Amino acid sequence: CFIYQFCRGTGGSQGDWFPNINERDDGIDTVSWIHSQPWCDSLGYWGLSYAALTGWAFADAAKGKVDSMFLLHYGTDRFTSAYHKGLFHHDILTGWSMQNAGWPVTADYKESCLYMPHLAVDEALWGGKLPWYRDYITNEYPEDDYWQQGWWKQLRDIPSRVEIPLYIVSGWYDHHHESTMKTWSRLNPAAKEMSWLEIGGWNHGLLPVLEDKATDRLDNVEVAKALHWFDLTLKQKQIPSKRIRYYVPGKDCWM
Repeated sequence: CFIYQFCRGTGGSQGDWFPNINERDDGIDTVSWIHSQPWCDSLGYWGLSYAALTGWAFADAAKGKVDSMFLLHYGTDRFTSAYHKGLFHHDILTGWSMQNAGWPVTADYKESCLYMPHLAVDEALWGGKLPWYRDYITNEYPEDDYWQQGWWKQLRDIPSRVEIPLYIVSGWYDHHHESTMKTWSRLNPAAKEMSWLEIGGWNHGLLPVLEDKATDRLDNVEVAKALHWFDLTLKQKQIPSKRIRYYVPGKDCWM
């Protein structure tokens, strides 16, 4: 069976859409229901980007229900993904927020990035107030309570409590890469010994960006990786051994 869950308030799902907040409880409820079904022998979780966030959101509560997880292109240190060297990631979070406001936003992206005062860009250009976007842009330092308390603090601590095998994929040119590496470093040592980390020569969409270099061995097929991982952990019911694998840009090889 393959089950795809839409986040609350999206894709025709009931409820109100508010990013990040309901994902832990809803994820736990869903996997608990699946696990209780007579047709469920073993269960794996697969997600890329925000769908990896929804997996990380309950990864520390997955033991006994989820046998393994395949998580691509997301790290649990949200501040690191939101700000880089003191600058807010307009290229990521402004664009994403415009696409996921909960209603159609037709404003120009560049004009939105340049709008001043930026705190008012949502009501001025996007057609409504987005409190969660305002939280992003007004909490500019990692020491701010917004990042050190509540959900973002809880998410950052989850890797240290994980007890199942994980296949974690990142890319050298993915905006979540630094956060993903911090997540791997915080992973529970016991879980790390049965998990894989892979860093490829691609961007957030698993696409090559080395236009002047050979990429014949890029190995960027997500589905093939997922099937291999779940065949090992769900069908063969094996506990993997730790593996770290990374692509060497310019040499078109893996180490």
